[in-house]
Amino acid sequence: MGTIKWSNGSSGTSVVVIPIQTTSYKAVCLNGSCSSLQSSEVTVTITGLATPVISANPVEVSCGQSFTLTATGCSNGTVKWSDGSIGSARTITPYQTVNLNATCTNNGCTSNSSNTLSVTISNLSPPTISATQTSIA
Repeated sequence: MGTIKWSNGSSGTSVVVIPIQTTSYKAVCLNGSCSSLQSSEVTVTITGLATPVISANPVEVSCGQSFTLTATGCSNGTVKWSDGSIGSARTITPYQTVNLNATCTNNGCTSNSSNTLSVTISNLSPPTISATQTSIA
């Protein structure tokens, strides 16, 4: 007889878990210095928190132009953006292409990440240059 060791560090034939996000578990049987192969994986999926859907208006802006990001579908929760910002709507002024996603949190639980939104900075037109002389003697 051996001891069952779980991937979360617990030991025993069964464990009680209270995950705050979707989590997968595996186990091995340890007997002295011997170990079994890993068990198949069991995933505990957190339900009840909808994954937010994010959008931007517009999705292509000029360098330094402001735009608004909006996250919907996070009822009774708090939207957290991948850059650390909080709130369901925000206005930003980027100077380079921006890629963001968001999660919904409520009572310590976190939803899956939303779609990733990419707001592209349109290229500035290159300057037109000329010379009064193209050769110097």
